[in-house]
Amino acid sequence: MVLVQGGTFTMGCTDEQGSDCFYSEKPAHRVTLSNYYISKYEVTFDQYDAFCDATGRNKPSDNGWGRGRRPVINVTWHDAVVFCEWLSRETGKLYRLPTAAEWEYTAR
Repeated sequence: MVLVQGGTFTMGCTDEQGSDCFYSEKPAHRVTLSNYYISKYEVTFDQYDAFCDATGRNKPSDNGWGRGRRPVINVTWHDAVVFCEWLSRETGKLYRLPTAAEWEYTAR
């Protein structure tokens, strides 16, 4: 996990981005975030498979691309929430999915 310093940014597509926006989220609006932590890396198949083994869930398909340290694919938003809840119980630390604003701020 890495600390992201909070701040204020324009969320959504701005006129300056023009055709660089891959989606049309207008109107753009200002958002202020406090500091938060986010994972530096994607959850891997190794990590997610350990969760599946521990909880008896079915493992997602890797579409034939391989598992191991590759980022997990073919999981739903609900699957990801349940993974975070399990990880929180296992570690005693709080894990959650980032909000849309946190995700966009981090990506920018």
